[in-house]
Amino acid sequence: MKRLNYLHKGFGLLEVIFCVVLSLLALASYSEYSASYAERQVNAATAQHQKKIIQYTQKYIEENNDSLLAAATTTVPVIITTAMLKNAKYMPDYISDKNAYQQTYSTSVLKTAANQLDALLVTSGGQEIENKNLIQIANTLGISGGYIKTDAPTIAKGAYGQWNLPLSTFKLGSNAGHLATAFFYVNGKLDNDYLYRSKVNGHPELQRMNAAIDMNSNNIDNAGTFDGVEAKLSGNADIKGSLNAGNTTITGNTTTSGETYTGGWFRTTGDGGIYFQKFGGGWNMTDSATMRAYGDKNIATGGSVNVGSNITAGGTISGNNVIGNTVTANGRLRSTEALQLDKVYIAGTACSPNGLIGRDAAGATLSCQSGVWKSNGGLQRNYCTWYYFGGGGQQSISCPAGQYVGGFSRYMENDWKQTGHFQIECCS
Repeated sequence: MKRLNYLHKGFGLLEVIFCVVLSLLALASYSEYSASYAERQVNAATAQHQKKIIQYTQKYIEENNDSLLAAATTTVPVIITTAMLKNAKYMPDYISDKNAYQQTYSTSVLKTAANQLDALLVTSGGQEIENKNLIQIANTLGISGGYIKTDAPTIAKGAYGQWNLPLSTFKLGSNAGHLATAFFYVNGKLDNDYLYRSKVNGHPELQRMNAAIDMNSNNIDNAGTFDGVEAKLSGNADIKGSLNAGNTTITGNTTTSGETYTGGWFRTTGDGGIYFQKFGGGWNMTDSATMRAYGDKNIATGGSVNVGSNITAGGTISGNNVIGNTVTANGRLRSTEALQLDKVYIAGTACSPNGLIGRDAAGATLSCQSGVWKSNGGLQRNYCTWYYFGGGGQQSISCPAGQYVGGFSRYMENDWKQTGHFQIECCS
C-alpha cells in the first residue's frame, strides 16, 4: 500500500513540471506577440504623425516657392524645421515636434533648375529605429515615404525600393535608423515623380506623366478614351467603330470597301481626278478651262444636258431633239427625216442675211434674196402684169428688171415668125 502511494505522488510532480513549462512557453509567446503588437502600434502612430508633418511642409513649400527659389541654390539648401512651420502658422502648436521614437524633423530644400525645387525630409536624434520597423513605417507612408537603414546610413531609400537618394545630394550626413520623405516640385507644385495606380482626390498630378513612356513594343490593353494632340503610327490602325476627325492628312493611299459621303466638296489638288478602275475611265482636268472624260469614254444620260455656251464635236451629235438658239456646223447638216421649220415668214417682207431658208403659212419654201423673202418653188402672183409683144416670133422678150415670168401665151398665123405675137405675165 505504501509503494502504491509513492507512485501516485511521483506522477503528480511530473504533471506540475509539465504544466509549468507550458505556461512559461505560452507566456514567452504572448510576450513576443505583445511586443510585436506594441511595435506595430508605435509604427502606425509614427507614420500618422509624419504624414501630418509632410502635409504642413508641403503647403509651406508650395506657398513660399518664390522665396525658396531665391534663397536656395544647387549646392546650399534651405532647411525647414517644425519650429519654422509653427511660427509661420502652418503647423498647430499642439502637434508634437517629435515622433513616437523621439526623433525630430527637418527638410532640406535645393534648387535643381529654374523654377524647380527638390526637397528631402529626414528625422534625426531620438531612438534609432530597427530596419524592419523603418520599412513598415515607410510602406505605410506610401510611395514618397522612405528610410535610412543601418547597413546603408548615407542613402535614403524609398518604400518598396521606388527611389534612392544620397543624403549628400541634400548636404546631409550619415543618419542610420531614421525616416525620410522625398518631395519633388515643378513650378511650385508637388510632383513626386511616381505614377499612382489609383486616384487620389485633390491630387491629379499623381496620375500625370512628365516624360514620354517607352512601351518597348508592348501593348496598351483595355484602354478607354485616348485624349491627346497627335497620334503617330508606323504600322496599321484597326478601328472597329467610327473615326471622327477634324482634318485628315494621308500621304499614301486610302482604300475603303464601303461608300464615301461628304457634306462638302471632293477636291483633288494635283493632276488627278476621279478614276473608275474597273472600267478604265473617269473625269479629270489638264487645264483650267476644260473637264475631260478620261480614257476618251462616252457620256450617257437619260436626262438632259444643259449647256450655257457651245458644244463642239469632232464626230457626230445624235439625238431625237436638238434644242438651242443656234446650231453651227463646219460641214453638212444631214437628216434621215424631214426638216421641220416652225417659224412662218411672209413673202415680200424684209430678211437678213441673204441665204436664209424659211417657209410661208402654206408651207412653201422661202429664201432670203436681196434682203427680201422670196418664193423658190414658183412665181409670186400677188402683183402680176401682162405684156404684149407683136411682130413675129423672132424677137427677144423679157420682164422688166426685178420681175419674173408668171405666164406665157402666143398667137400664130400663116407665118408666125413674121406675123405672130406673144403675151407674157410678169410678176414681182
